[in-house]
Amino acid sequence: MTVTKFTAEWCGQCKSVNPILKSAIEGLEVNFKEVDIDSNPDLASQYFITKLPTIVVEEEGQELKRFLGLGNIGGLRNFLTQH
Repeated sequence: MTVTKFTAEWCGQCKSVNPILKSAIEGLEVNFKEVDIDSNPDLASQYFITKLPTIVVEEEGQELKRFLGLGNIGGLRNFLTQH
């Protein structure tokens, strides 16, 4: 399973989500990637990123779920442990 965080240097919420995200994936076998949308605009466009931070969970290239902003990031750990 791969967890990708789409972020930007200027995004305050993206920095705030770091400890929550770190805790959510700690001890789990996931590949973690971080993508700066300003440095990788084509990839951000490919994933239709419209809000930051966006966390995308994929398995074998298929998107399973995405978490937008800080509002529902708390459910990430539960989602990852169920899949």
